[in-house]
Amino acid sequence: MHDILIAIGTNVIADRIRFVEVHLEQCFENVRFTHIIPTEPIGERFKGKQFFNAVMAGNTNMAMSEVEEQLKRIEQLAGNTLDKRNMGVVEADIDLLMYDDVKLHEKDWQRSYIKELVEELRVKKLKKELKELKKELKELRS
Repeated sequence: MHDILIAIGTNVIADRIRFVEVHLEQCFENVRFTHIIPTEPIGERFKGKQFFNAVMAGNTNMAMSEVEEQLKRIEQLAGNTLDKRNMGVVEADIDLLMYDDVKLHEKDWQRSYIKELVEELRVKKLKKELKELKKELKELRS
C-alpha cells in the first residue's frame, strides 16, 4: 500500500472541490481531506479569479503512473479542457504532491496554503491517533 498526498484546486466554484473529492474517494483508500480555503491566483492568466484549494491524503495499491492517470481522468470529468485553461478557467487542477517518500511539484510545496493544508492533515492524524490511544488505555484499565 502506497501513501499519497494530492492537491486539489479550482477557480470556478468551491463546490467543484466536493465533486473531485467524491471521485477521489472512489479511487483511493483511507481518504482524508482538509477544509477548502480560498487563495489568490498565481500567474497573469488567472488574475482576478479567486481559487479554492484543498489537500487529500490516502492510500493506494496503484503505481504512480496509474494514480496520475486517474487524476487526469477526474479533471476531465470535472470539465477541465485546454481551451478553458487558456482562457484562465480551471474547473479542476489535481496534482499528485507525494507518492510514498517521493515529493513531486516542488514549487507547490513552497506555497503557504499547501504548507497550511498539509499541516492540517498532520494535526488531524495526530488527534485521531491520540483518541485511539486513549481508548486503548481505557480498555486496558477496565
